[in-house]
Amino acid sequence: MRAAMIDRYGAPEVLRLRQAPIPDVPVGAIRIRATAASVNPLDWKIRDGSIQQHLPLELPVVLGRDAAGVVEAVGEGVHDVAVGDRVFGLGTAIGAYAELVVLHAWARTPDAWTDAEAAAMSLTGVTAARGLRELGAIDDVLVVHGAGGGVGSAAASIAIAQGARVVGTARPADHEHLRSLGVDPIAAGPDAADAVRAAIGDADPQVLDTVGDESVDPLVALTRGGDRAVTVVSQVQAERLGIRSADGQNDVAALELLARLATEADLRPRIAREYPLADAAAAHRDAEERRLRGKAVLRIAD
Repeated sequence: MRAAMIDRYGAPEVLRLRQAPIPDVPVGAIRIRATAASVNPLDWKIRDGSIQQHLPLELPVVLGRDAAGVVEAVGEGVHDVAVGDRVFGLGTAIGAYAELVVLHAWARTPDAWTDAEAAAMSLTGVTAARGLRELGAIDDVLVVHGAGGGVGSAAASIAIAQGARVVGTARPADHEHLRSLGVDPIAAGPDAADAVRAAIGDADPQVLDTVGDESVDPLVALTRGGDRAVTVVSQVQAERLGIRSADGQNDVAALELLARLATEADLRPRIAREYPLADAAAAHRDAEERRLRGKAVLRIAD
């Protein structure tokens, strides 16, 4: 099968189209004939070797965390889908930039989404949903730090669909898009916390951090305490701030929530550009260098 792989760590150019063996289908998993996969920060951090001490891999490997397509084979113990069903979801940390992909967590792709949209919402949407779940019910106003990014905009959209008021920090170039989602945008920067306080008045906010640096500190300081803030970036960030964390683990309930909100609330990702699988290196470069306003999606098959 065709797959975008690396055989060494390095710049985007090390990611090349090759022939790869067809993966086996483990118990409790499915294999899909993939039509789309999305590009996530995890992918380029694996590719450039920056996290190899935390995630050691035996090269060569196929990159990619999430994908969408049609079920091609069903593992032992799987009864909720059948060959031919449209699905989207998550595999392991690698393996999704390929014609055949093993998924360990999935949901049926809603008719409201294309496969490209389903792939683009998989990891970002699950991460956002898990962050909101960890945060708990939004009882006043939600502040999303980094609302212009994939996880941030997904979190904002999910929260709004569930009835919350959302204020989001982002670069001015993303403000029009955020307004279209129903978010009150605030310019990211050193004055963001003051602008948020002016926007929300005496409200007691809850904060979701999707950025992962010290710029969130003044926003967390607006809350009553650490139990009202969650980061989806890292446990290190959570410990530094004294708040909780969440991540993009395989989570069927989160995937099913995304699919339901696609139908009920028109939840959908922001796709900047679709690339042929052969151009995965270009997709990495554009996404990593922040040239895109939205997700990069790899088109694997029509």
